[in-house]
Amino acid sequence: NVLALTSAVAVALGFAFKDLVSSIIAGIMALFEVTYRIGDRVQIGDHYGEVIGYGLRGIRLQTPDDNIVNIPHSKNWTEAISNANSGQLEAQVLTDFYLDHDVDVELVTQILYQVAYTSKYTQLKLPVAVQMEETLWGTHFKLRAYPMDARDEFAYKTDLIRRAKQVFTKCGIGYPKLAVEDRLNYK
Repeated sequence: NVLALTSAVAVALGFAFKDLVSSIIAGIMALFEVTYRIGDRVQIGDHYGEVIGYGLRGIRLQTPDDNIVNIPHSKNWTEAISNANSGQLEAQVLTDFYLDHDVDVELVTQILYQVAYTSKYTQLKLPVAVQMEETLWGTHFKLRAYPMDARDEFAYKTDLIRRAKQVFTKCGIGYPKLAVEDRLNYK
């Protein structure tokens, strides 16, 4: 009976500590692989933010909403990890603009480049790119640029959008218009 009881306790403890041991092993592996470090901006599963802490069992992320999320290292085994800056100060920022199909593509592209290159946040030594694609309801422009400091990501994006909208308004560049029935069905 003692052997059976000891075996049952050992199995129960094994299941109880399985996740803890998995996180510790994954944490040791992450130290050698350098998947992320303090200051990196990472996406793990549904969570995005800056790595502010690194422990034996997991990492701590500070989200853009100023929440702290603790993520166990065991997520290394099951989740894709996207690292925006990999130890660098800069990280590319994607800013989306949705405009009417009939906009002057050359003018919009020129405006977006000008807005990026004249922003006080832009790292001028790194590339700026404008991409576009057509959708059913409008033209989707993607402005890709780098702020000087990845921590300014959201201030940078806000600056780009605010200044681009000012120029779009002055130039009469329109946004997509959905029909009333489309607005009701679009969620």
